[in-house]
Formats: sequence, structure tokens, C-alpha cells
Amino acid sequence: MTRTPMLTVSTSLRSHEDPMRVVESVQVIFPDWDVENIPEKGQFPITRDEVKLTCVGCSPDSFIEALTEQRILDTALDVMSIKLREDVTKFSIGRQAAIAGRVTFILDQEQPIGGTIDVDIECEELDSWIEEVTWHPGRYEVPRKIGDELRMTNSGNVREWFDRNGNPTINKDEY
Repeated sequence: MTRTPMLTVSTSLRSHEDPMRVVESVQVIFPDWDVENIPEKGQFPITRDEVKLTCVGCSPDSFIEALTEQRILDTALDVMSIKLREDVTKFSIGRQAAIAGRVTFILDQEQPIGGTIDVDIECEELDSWIEEVTWHPGRYEVPRKIGDELRMTNSGNVREWFDRNGNPTINKDEY
């Protein structure tokens, strides 16, 4: 069965930001992100209010490709599942890193410098889809799944695979 996820990708354009640079930063990770009513850059002093720019129906392909190239699939598995509820999840990535083609996950509530790209994903059997798109050959040795004992905490702290003395804390009976 083929599952096609529905991605809604949004970002907030603040008054001091260049609209085209904001659009470019999102399109590096989501090239099919297409929004209407992009405000003009304007002249100083800019008086426009913050504007939310949203596109429904973006493809996850370039995003997943970036995760794979950056070798952050385990992190993606954890972050994409933190707010997973049935067949819907949401998470944010940094817009400043996105302009350079990098994915950085934003876990705290504070607005980072450069803003965020907010991603909502909806898909039947979303948990299985997340596990499939974040799979990599290292999982043969260290199997991972959503909610396992190796996941990061909701605040982004890692779970250690080795103790202070270098002894493994996972798969102990194999060593």
C-alpha cells in the first residue's frame, strides 16, 4: 500500500525580513513550496504586520533527501514523532540553516534567529511512513522504532548508548 503524506509547510514573515529571502530559504528544503500574496520588501520604516505564509501539499522528497545526506535520520525519527498523534505530526526546522541547505530541528518554544519553518504531516499509518523514510543500514545493528528506549527526550536531550566508562547501555547481552 502506497501512502502519500500531505505536508503543510508554513513560516512567518516578520516586518524586518526580506520576503524573497524568506521564500528562498523555505524553497531550498521544499522546492515546490508555492505561496501567494507575498508582500513587497518595502522601504524603511516597514510598517507591515507579521504575515504567515502557508503552502498545502508540499512533497517531502527534498526534505528526506537532505536528512539522508546530512546523516540525521535517527534524529529525524525522534523529532518527527515527538508530537505524533494518530496520523498527524508537526515539528519545526530552522530557516537560517535551511537557506544553506541544512536541516536543524527546533525543539524549544523560543523563536530562533532567522525564524522557523513549521511542518505538519498527515498520512495514513504515519508512524510506519516515518520509520520507513528514516530507515538506514545502521538499523541492522541498532534497530530503531518510534518510541523506543533510544529516542531523545522531548526536550532534545540524547539517551546515551554508552556509559562514562565506555560500556554499552544498549544491547548489553551482545557484548
